[in-house]
Parts: sequence; structure tokens; C-alpha cells
Amino acid sequence: RVQSFSAVGRDLRDREAYEARIHQLAHYDTLTGLPNLAHINELIGRSTAAARENKTLVALANINLDRFRLIDEGFGRSAADEILKSVGSSLTGAVRERDAVARVGHDEFLVVLSGLADHVEATVVLQRMLDSIATPRRIGGQEIQITATAGLAVYPHVGSDFETLLGKAGAA
Repeated sequence: RVQSFSAVGRDLRDREAYEARIHQLAHYDTLTGLPNLAHINELIGRSTAAARENKTLVALANINLDRFRLIDEGFGRSAADEILKSVGSSLTGAVRERDAVARVGHDEFLVVLSGLADHVEATVVLQRMLDSIATPRRIGGQEIQITATAGLAVYPHVGSDFETLLGKAGAA
């Protein structure tokens, strides 16, 4: 004979949506939708493993927008955000399908170039990225041109792990 009863229930229907949202926030930039530093760190590990197996190269490019603070201060945060989205799209359009573009800082992007045959291929793609950034853009009726500084680190020549490649690309 039951005199009392207690139950605990939990609705798990939204769990998958929450987990997907957590993954999105942990691995992607909220402004541009591009991968973030954590995602690129994982990607470098997979890319270098594939490069070791296929006897190819992987390059990590560190791209910083020059004097971006002036755009932020001169045109406002909203306009600067639109420029960052535009630059992210330009970079994504300039790389090969197997490459990955990430936003890792306010005006800093990382690009993983995978399956490279040689250094020349990396520099050709890097120049194409810089040219895409330099394409004039319009803010508030004014045309502006953005420039960027880039450094490149190539696996396995300068390092084999993400931290080393990131440091070398930043120094370059």
C-alpha cells in the first residue's frame, strides 16, 4: 500500500538545441560566424596530421587589420562591425575550399591553409587574401580602403603544434 509518492522529471526535448548552441558559442565568433581560436586550434591538429600522412604542408596566416581602431572611433562600433563582417566574407572568398578563416581578435584573423604543395602556393593565397581586404568599402557614404599586415608560419618547417605556429605567424 503506497502512502506517499515523489517524482522528479526533466524535459530533454530542447537538450540537443542547447548543446548545438553551446558548441556554436564555444567554437564560432558571434559577430562574423567564422570559427574562433578554439576551433582553429583543433583544426590545426587535424590538418598537420593529414599533412604528415600526405607529405604536404600546412600554413597558418595571422592577419591584422591596420589602424582599424581609427575606423572604430571615426565611424562607430556598428560601422566597424559591418566592416569586420565584410572582411571576413572577403577572406573566405579568397581562400581555397579546403582552407579555413577564423576571427580571433577584434581586428585579427587566422587562416589555415591546408594541403599545400610548397611555400609558393601559400604566398599566392596570402596575397589574394590581402588583395581582397584592400578592396575599397563604403561606410556612411564614404569610400574607405583597409590594409592589413600578415605573417605566415609553415608546418613542419617552423613548428608542429598550434602554439608554435601561432607564435611564429604573429612574429612574421
